[in-house]
Amino acid sequence: MDMKTKDGKPVTEKTLDDWADAFEHGEWPAGRTVALGRPRLAIEEVQSVSFKLTRSKVLALEEKASKLGFSRSEALREAVEEFLANA
Repeated sequence: MDMKTKDGKPVTEKTLDDWADAFEHGEWPAGRTVALGRPRLAIEEVQSVSFKLTRSKVLALEEKASKLGFSRSEALREAVEEFLANA
């Protein structure tokens, strides 16, 4: 996986070394952070949705999602998109 900076420039070993040196010398700009995790899902604001399922359904969901190369969240988002498209 190729990492890129927020402005789309590739992150190289030199980039990481330069950032580490700046941080270690107290030259890291105030308020500058590194965003970890997945990219945003949408341009609009997202909201968390929570509901309960039986343990056996959760396990079955996770197993099927894994076999298809999805996370549990990705599988649920896909199910909601399909539900809304066919409503």
